Amino acid sequence: MSAPPITSSKNITLKADTGATNHFISINDLGYLHVKPPSKIYPTINALVPTDHTMTSKGHVHHPISHIPSSASLSHVMPNLASGSLLSIGKICDAKCTAIFDSKSVKIYQNKHVDIAAKNKPIISGTRNSPTQPLYSIQVPTTTNTEITSTASNNNIPIHHINASIHNPSIRNRVAFYHAALFSPTVATWLNVLVQG
Repeated sequence: MSAPPITSSKNITLKADTGATNHFISINDLGYLHVKPPSKIYPTINALVPTDHTMTSKGHVHHPISHIPSSASLSHVMPNLASGSLLSIGKICDAKCTAIFDSKSVKIYQNKHVDIAAKNKPIISGTRNSPTQPLYSIQVPTTTNTEITSTASNNNIPIHHINASIHNPSIRNRVAFYHAALFSPTVATWLNVLVQG
């Protein structure tokens, strides 16, 4: 069953996010989409944001995205998302879709409409196991001799946006998320960087 048709006179810009475990829409981006209150079927959820705070959803909407099931278009409405509304690539891929990224675009297809033929082995690969591990994890080899230095002056430091939202904010899951986000360093490397701060 496809998502119900929704009309809105305002375009909604979504940030395609492989680090979000669900779709999240900022209350500022709703336009004329109708927010449905939490229910037994779609209860309020909590999401951990990069500031280490937990946000509570205010309701839900269905994105007007065609050719995906209604369950995959469900988005949780959040009071404020600093980086904007987020489209979970993992959740879209769970709906039998394939996302293709390059330096200028992202394109999402139904699996039945795409046939990717690689000419060589990937330079980077990772795994994902939804719903137990809904984020993509990439193992990168490191050494304990890695020295981290910074030469940027405060006046020229760019502002970066970390868009990940995590549905289950337990300490164990937070540590696992931070470890994966740092490319899974060895414990010795991680502790060395933390101590040198």
